[in-house]
Amino acid sequence: MLSADKLHLKGYLFWGIVLGIIILASLIAFPFVIAILSAYLLAYMARPLYLKLKTTLGPNLAAVTCVLVAIVLVVVPIALVTLGAINEAGDAVSKRNINHYIILIATNPMLRGFNLNSVTMQTQFNQFVSNTTASVLQSIPDLVVGLFITLIGMNYALTKWDKLSVELRKYIPSTHKDQIISELNINTQAILYGTLAMAILEFVVSYAGFTFLGVETSLIMAALIFVLAFLPSIGPIMVWAPLSVFYLINHEYNVALGVAVIGAILTFGIETVLYAKWIGDRTRIHPFVMVVGVIGGISLFGIFGFIFGPIILASAVGIVKGAMRPDD
Repeated sequence: MLSADKLHLKGYLFWGIVLGIIILASLIAFPFVIAILSAYLLAYMARPLYLKLKTTLGPNLAAVTCVLVAIVLVVVPIALVTLGAINEAGDAVSKRNINHYIILIATNPMLRGFNLNSVTMQTQFNQFVSNTTASVLQSIPDLVVGLFITLIGMNYALTKWDKLSVELRKYIPSTHKDQIISELNINTQAILYGTLAMAILEFVVSYAGFTFLGVETSLIMAALIFVLAFLPSIGPIMVWAPLSVFYLINHEYNVALGVAVIGAILTFGIETVLYAKWIGDRTRIHPFVMVVGVIGGISLFGIFGFIFGPIILASAVGIVKGAMRPDD
């Protein structure tokens, strides 16, 4: 009886150690979830190029080449836009009398019902600038480490893609594995290639238009439109409509009208016409899933959650639908 108790105790101890190791491994990997997901997405996008280069350069050199291409086409542009947005924000604060605009907003007859206090608004604005600057400076080391892990992970994912796919395929809880994989592939392509392409187009159009109109924060506004473009139909209007109202309140009517025209191009031209024509029914992603995915993704993963959220949510929906599909 005593030996049986010892055997049970050893079994509990073994599974306790296993559970502890799993928890520790999760805690170690959790800070780098965004970097790992970024590595997968970059590898997914670079895989067609990798397969072409693999036949002539070999798997390792082809993967390194794809990583270098990703640095040039993805990492460098993001870094330049980020630095440009920071400089633009600094210039706007230094050139403009922010307190003057805050007073105009607080005392505007249209907003008088909100009981805005200019002193409180100025204090909150200064605190926001201070906290944002400190947060950006503190996050630089983490960003460098995350970028390193992303690039190393991208290289690993490209060279081990087939092996990883076979292993993951085993854990799909359905007999319709091929259909589920096909649907997941369609959804991922729709978000990465379709929606991302539309977001880039909206960024270019808005940045060029706002710069032409003389909007001092044109790069920041265009970057916000890029992120919110993943919210079908309602995304860009959340940026250009308040911006147009801001210039209208400050009696800059030409700029306000120009921003509204650009917004109409974004919302009705690109969002309504081009998006439907380019992507159409191929996405199979309901707008509600996209909205929840973007909002939930940003709250969970931060700024890059606007990509991760919809992909993860759409993939989860696809897997559940496939698992619940009755066997033939």
